[in-house]
Amino acid sequence: MKLIGIKDNYCLTGAATNDSRLNASIIADSALTRSGKPVFLPDFASQWTLHPTLVLRVGRLGKHIAHRFAHRYIDAIAAGFTLQAIGGPECELIGSIDGAAMVGDFISVTDPEVLCTSTISVTDNHGLCYTPFTAAALIVKPLELVSTLSNLFTLKMGDLIFCSQAPSQLAPHIGYNISASLNGIENLKIRFR
Repeated sequence: MKLIGIKDNYCLTGAATNDSRLNASIIADSALTRSGKPVFLPDFASQWTLHPTLVLRVGRLGKHIAHRFAHRYIDAIAAGFTLQAIGGPECELIGSIDGAAMVGDFISVTDPEVLCTSTISVTDNHGLCYTPFTAAALIVKPLELVSTLSNLFTLKMGDLIFCSQAPSQLAPHIGYNISASLNGIENLKIRFR
């Protein structure tokens, strides 16, 4: 199983852009944390940020997938977060620390349209409640991501694609708890220790 993280794929303003280059990286599978499990924040960074994203699960083997067939390769979606260090060591491996890739319970995709309309709302234990992610703001849309990535390497059943690293004001700390809803249904709960 591969965890594929996409950065710089979110446009807050809604303005059109011609930049469809992918900034992708492979995340260590040990970084994966499922809903309900705690995330232990390392002490090598002074601050952390959480970035909400839509997570796609690949449901079949594919290489060089044409865009028109890409929807056949996504069998489920979930709410997700990636963890980023602020004020820590400058290193690409930081995105692969244990717990850095959080994913909720997968929901089967029966209508490909949901890939472009999904929203993620977040509630924390401080009373904050807002919608920090909408799939409509993705620069490279989910089906195009699947098609493009499959031209680089073979996608296999169970691979997870973290579609973006949406900007966020979520700053986790010890004792911080969040729950995320995908399209209005609670999907992910994380405790920070």
